[in-house]
Amino acid sequence: MVSPPLALQLKQAGLLWRPSLRDTFALLETGMDEQIFAISDSAVLVQLLHGQPVVTFHGSVEWALDTAQLADAVWLLSETQVRQELERRLAEHGGFYLTLQRESGGYACIVAIDGQQQRFAAEAASDAYAQALLFFLERERVVTAA
Repeated sequence: MVSPPLALQLKQAGLLWRPSLRDTFALLETGMDEQIFAISDSAVLVQLLHGQPVVTFHGSVEWALDTAQLADAVWLLSETQVRQELERRLAEHGGFYLTLQRESGGYACIVAIDGQQQRFAAEAASDAYAQALLFFLERERVVTAA
């Protein structure tokens, strides 16, 4: 999953989110920054019953947060989702070179853009892909503004 700070940068750079079942997100700057939410069609919890962990099913969840604006949510893309977003943008540019390499201390995502290779390194593979996607989003914004 993309780290929340990097996911926020992707959102600010213009990445659009069309929420789907099982997507994860955070509500940053709400006092719940560490809480990760998932879109689900049912509430399932792991609780202790007589000292033993059990899976409980709930028809509705009632708690202090009834609603949140989608604009306040930050999509925490999975590694697969961020790679697919990156692949789509690479395909739109007519070329396609994308590789992920394992390195000591993390991963490097290498993409070819206009015949030049760009390298993006991070501890997690999803963040290496996300850095490359952020590069594309910021590049698209510059081209659009020109």
